[in-house]
Amino acid sequence: MTSPKHIYIAVGAVVLALAGHAYVSSRGNTIRAQQVRDDVAQQITGLRTDLSTELAKIKADKKQVKTSAQIVQRLPQYIPLPKPIFLQPPETVPTHPTHSVLAGLLPDAPSASQGSALVIPAESVTAFWEHETSCKEDALKLGECRQELPLIKKRAVAAEKAMKGGGFWTRLKANSKWLVFGAASGVAAACATGHCK
Repeated sequence: MTSPKHIYIAVGAVVLALAGHAYVSSRGNTIRAQQVRDDVAQQITGLRTDLSTELAKIKADKKQVKTSAQIVQRLPQYIPLPKPIFLQPPETVPTHPTHSVLAGLLPDAPSASQGSALVIPAESVTAFWEHETSCKEDALKLGECRQELPLIKKRAVAAEKAMKGGGFWTRLKANSKWLVFGAASGVAAACATGHCK
């Protein structure tokens, strides 16, 4: 027959082993979660830095570019086209005496005061269309991402909570299971030694 001291030591060793395993498992989950958070934070920081740089360039261009000619000159940086968009100068009306008489009779006739026309070469129309439709698609995707972001954050918080073992009540429930198991082991050990009456 084994002594009660040996049974208590064996039960204590089992409980200690279970507690150690639970701690190591929990600590491993915490370390992995922290590594994932750090990696994601580093990626987000890099993306935000790149975005800030590009937005600063665009903001500077918006401040510097004021005239139509400057805009047409800068468009190739934003819209890659086979042939660049250009400004067509206004048509000038010759200053012949008969033209001035006709100009008085035809009030809707074009005059030299009309502005320049923006011309998209035929070779660039397809590329311009693709660029504009891509911009629209990107705007729609961005809107969807903005709607999904709060949901993703909520899911991340829930995942982190689950990795920590859940909320207070979930952890209490799991821990009470081990408490009951330990108490039952103790009672069984006490009864095995003949201390139960």
